[in-house]
Amino acid sequence: MEHYSLSDIIADKVVTVSSGSFIHDALEVMRDGKISCVVVMKGFSPVGIVTERNLVKVVADKTKESGKQKVSDIMTSPIITVTSDMSLFEAYSILSVNELRHLVVLSTEGELRGVLTFSDLVQHVSYESFVDMKRVGAVMTREVAVVSPKSSVKKALGRMAEKAMSCIVIANRKSPLGIITERDVSGLMMDYPDLSQVNVEEVMSTSIQSVLADATLPDVIDLMKSKKLRRVIVVDDNGDLVGIATQSDIVKGLEGKYIQTLNKKIKEQSIQIRDTELDLAKKTIYLDNILQSSIDYGIIAVDLDYKVTYFNSGAEKILLMQESEVLNQDIREMHGDSQAKLGKLHDVLASIKKGERISFVIQRDVDGITFYISARASGIVDKEQNLLGFFLMLHDVTARKLTEQALQKANDELEQRVEERTQELGKSMHSAIEAIALTVEMRDPYTSGHQRRVADLAAAIARKLGMSKEQVEGVCMAGLLHDIGKIRVPTGILCHPGELSDAEFAIIKPHPEIGSNILKGISFPWPLADIVLQHHERIDGSGYPRGLKNREIHVKAKILAVADVMEALSSHRPYRPALGIPCGLDEIRLNRGRLYDPDPVDACLELFVEDGYKFPSHCIQQTNRWHGGADKD
Repeated sequence: MEHYSLSDIIADKVVTVSSGSFIHDALEVMRDGKISCVVVMKGFSPVGIVTERNLVKVVADKTKESGKQKVSDIMTSPIITVTSDMSLFEAYSILSVNELRHLVVLSTEGELRGVLTFSDLVQHVSYESFVDMKRVGAVMTREVAVVSPKSSVKKALGRMAEKAMSCIVIANRKSPLGIITERDVSGLMMDYPDLSQVNVEEVMSTSIQSVLADATLPDVIDLMKSKKLRRVIVVDDNGDLVGIATQSDIVKGLEGKYIQTLNKKIKEQSIQIRDTELDLAKKTIYLDNILQSSIDYGIIAVDLDYKVTYFNSGAEKILLMQESEVLNQDIREMHGDSQAKLGKLHDVLASIKKGERISFVIQRDVDGITFYISARASGIVDKEQNLLGFFLMLHDVTARKLTEQALQKANDELEQRVEERTQELGKSMHSAIEAIALTVEMRDPYTSGHQRRVADLAAAIARKLGMSKEQVEGVCMAGLLHDIGKIRVPTGILCHPGELSDAEFAIIKPHPEIGSNILKGISFPWPLADIVLQHHERIDGSGYPRGLKNREIHVKAKILAVADVMEALSSHRPYRPALGIPCGLDEIRLNRGRLYDPDPVDACLELFVEDGYKFPSHCIQQTNRWHGGADKD
């Protein structure tokens, strides 16, 4: 391990979201990628990090609605960053001192490279060289967050947040039954709108790994490596819970040996430094020749009075200045013609005084030609780390910058064409869906407009629930197509002027499955076939065609079910007059939580009662023109 740097172990791929993203976006990325954190970016710079622990705190905070929060509201910021050439020992020290589990890793040029976790450290521990035979009981965490199987998930996550634990154990008395970890939170928040209504026993992971308290650390490390675990449950001889051993516990348990190894490394480096000092005098004579021969790189040195003390031939070539023009001159006067450049120089020098290394790009206009120069600035210090001056390395990147600009322009033009084409295809798809919906309505003229009215109300409910524009569009399209299966139902039954017999209803009842079969062979951006199949399902399992229950029913199908019932009850039928909006509201209010999901019911009630929602007027006028037939919903 002592020979590794971070570049040897971190993955090349790093997952990011923008600072303007919503929590929902971070949840999707973390759940789909099965990762413990995402880096929050503003432009090309990391400004924060969202971890599983941040998500647990969101659930525990009862005063805020997570769906309306942005990642910038919950992220950990500012973040501690390290460079990829740092050794694993140094990285471990930073994690330990700051009590962190994640470090954002940058390249030596300041670009985002990845995220280092305790998991990465454990996976690369070579314990044979420095681990003594400690027992896991000596390093485990004894204070464990525990809840009973019937506790709600929201209560469990609140307990985790309160105790700042990475997991919670579900136990029957002292016998562990399962576990919920921070890794599970993103999936739970995505899958369940109200975690207070879900018991932990329904969602806990039962494939828990337990070890005895007297197990040795090498054995536990091997077990965790082989099964890719971040924690194990520790039990006594009776199988009763006594603690949890996490990767953090194990790494901290090895700390004594880490320090011994680190001291050995320091001793080796001291010998190397002594040998280096003996050679330094010999090599100094060659230094100026090396610097002067670096014609592709400009090198400038400045003392604490901002006087230029060194200016190599590479700097002359890049800046189009002679050494005699700038040597012993105040570097700030070189930018006196531009207040913006002068201000940037002041900022760079101020940052270097704080011990920072700064990378930036200089844009220079000479005789109408623009040059781009990549610059890296750092301090010059003595053996006691006292600042002696400033060091600047320059490299002409004009050709690369112009190429990047040309590629960006071409990319922008391509994206514009793709966007235009996508919009055209979207319009064509919408037109096709509306045409299909109209075909069904033409076979059942007495309920013309039903699908469009259902689609409009379903879309309004989806918006009220805070769904994205794309999700709302999917709900609307499903509404337009939800009765497409009736195309296989004889017109005589569709237009039957009275109540249907059992035999007639048996013919019309399969229309959701027929509609799903029609749609499932077509590639849509939304799961329309599943939504259409389930729009007559009820959360207590009394619906059809499959008798699905609560979590088995797609959330968009639950929305469609409420909108469908509201439209059917409020519209005129041949065997009864229109029952009206109040009757529809009474139906969904009475059966809220039994037949219909509470969230779309509440949203629908708010639309009609508080927002004054009305079905589209053109559909209402169209419906009132007919005086016979019935919608058999």
